[in-house]
Amino acid sequence: MATLEAPADVIRQTERAWQRTVEEAARWLGYRTFHVEFSFGSVRGFPDLIIMGKGRVVFAELKSERGKTTADQDEWLTFLDAEGLESHLWRPSNWDDVIKVLSEEAG
Repeated sequence: MATLEAPADVIRQTERAWQRTVEEAARWLGYRTFHVEFSFGSVRGFPDLIIMGKGRVVFAELKSERGKTTADQDEWLTFLDAEGLESHLWRPSNWDDVIKVLSEEAG
């Protein structure tokens, strides 16, 4: 299987561009993704992206290289982890980890 290469400018990507990059990688690896485009009225801090497939559900909070998580986002990631659900905070510098995680088989 061919490998996914990080875009040349991955480290400088905005959060929106980074999200598109992760979504494309997930689809290429056989997953489907869900993102609430307009979160008006939604619960604050819920992760940006839900990645589903291969018997897995992965919650991903996506930030630019310098982006900061809010207290609500941190609370959601902690809650999901405590519930034994797979959750990640990914930045462009985590490209190799994104590909590694999404290449793993369901446990």
